[in-house]
Amino acid sequence: MVLGQEVQVRQVHSLLTASEETGITTALLDSLLTEAGVFRQDETRSPSGKIFDAEVHAGLLHEIATRVGPNAMCEAIGATLSEFRALVEEGVLELRSRLPKIKNP
Repeated sequence: MVLGQEVQVRQVHSLLTASEETGITTALLDSLLTEAGVFRQDETRSPSGKIFDAEVHAGLLHEIATRVGPNAMCEAIGATLSEFRALVEEGVLELRSRLPKIKNP
């Protein structure tokens, strides 16, 4: 409900609402969305003030929420961590983010 009217489809997200919906912390989601170009690097607004188009970025939010880390990926493909790293280095697997503090691929 927005101003007494039922809303069928979310039109905008704030970093805060996207965080609540995806279950990803605001700090991590902020870094990922900034890396993807949703927010500017020098953006200083609070999580509730960082607004973006929910429909345009729905796919990105879904993709971010379904990412897995190296250990889960190794288990899924039956590889050791060394084999996984070799696959990344050879370009067989592509990391979804280059941020050092987050799960990859």
